Amino acid sequence: MIQQIPTANAYGGVLLTACGQVLLREPANHFDGYHWTFAKGKADPEENPEHTALR
Repeated sequence: MIQQIPTANAYGGVLLTACGQVLLREPANHFDGYHWTFAKGKADPEENPEHTALR
């Protein structure tokens, strides 16, 4: 059985410092109930997920 991968509306990655610390960000007004989240962003038109994450 093949499972469908859900379509994402934002792309990002886990960023680590040279010391192994994880970079997190605090969303404005704790959007959607989050206090801390990974850095990510929404894709621009015609932009693929990899380019969005790297931006």
